[in-house]
Amino acid sequence: LPSDWMAAASAGAAAKAGFVPDPARHPAEKYRRHHHLPPLFHRETGVCLEIHHHLLNLPERFQGFPSIDEIWRSVQGSRLYPGKALVLEPALEVLTTCAHITHGDSIGRRAQNLIDLARTLEIDGPDIDRDRLEALASGPDAARALAVPLLYLAREGLAAAPESTLALFRERSGLRRWELDLLCALIDRYRIGAPPAWPLVSG
Repeated sequence: LPSDWMAAASAGAAAKAGFVPDPARHPAEKYRRHHHLPPLFHRETGVCLEIHHHLLNLPERFQGFPSIDEIWRSVQGSRLYPGKALVLEPALEVLTTCAHITHGDSIGRRAQNLIDLARTLEIDGPDIDRDRLEALASGPDAARALAVPLLYLAREGLAAAPESTLALFRERSGLRRWELDLLCALIDRYRIGAPPAWPLVSG
């Protein structure tokens, strides 16, 4: 995953499968320091594929995000493509999606990641290892990344995490009540300002 040859091999395999770049919308220069190569799009279906060097470009000071080696050790087989694809364990998928919301892409993408998070918790909630999720929040940066989106979903009455887990994230994050209120208000703002849904995301 982190090596250039593996990214190149993945891009070659994607090209054989019918995925092509769109340099007009996604010039290669824009992704020179990004955590994935320029997006590729399937000629027939338009499905987008991203070949990643890492799950997310986080600041060097960010404490608590697992290493690539740890991520590889915890992957699981895909339910949709058994024997052909690996996916993140549910707890790490929650952390990764939360980090995309707090440290990730454009405002619109963050709103769409919020939808992804809500769906993940709704579908995989019972299978998420609560102890593992709490262990992932051992560092203050990871705790903040988890606390803000999950507390926001809980405020909205959506599936989030048990109250005791949310309280732990709130404590470890070091965020005061007024800071959380302000951050949740900002999430409301970027939900309102989100662009139209992606073709593969329902309204």
